[in-house]
Amino acid sequence: QLENLFKSGQHTVVLDGLYSWTEYKILKAAFPGEVLVLAVVAPRHVRHHRLANRQDRPFTQAEADQRDWTEIENLEKGGPIAMADFFIHNDHDIKYLNSQIESTLDQAKIKL
Repeated sequence: QLENLFKSGQHTVVLDGLYSWTEYKILKAAFPGEVLVLAVVAPRHVRHHRLANRQDRPFTQAEADQRDWTEIENLEKGGPIAMADFFIHNDHDIKYLNSQIESTLDQAKIKL
């Protein structure tokens, strides 16, 4: 199905959650010149603070550190982030995040 959407040229396809270097390479090879990666990033202290203060399943510092290591070493998440075409900084409130998303989509000439 994804292949049909890309081939039609009539759709902007948004995939949420590129979770590994392997997925990145497969998508880039399958759809050359068609895939833009937008990485949503936040400083470690901000991510860890949010994890510690969330209502559902708050993390300790050790759990947050372990999650970071697991995502880098086992899930290969670092590669797609390092190779991203655009970065959206998620280090303020939701209003700021939305403005960053809109600005990045404009810059990338993506219409949703």
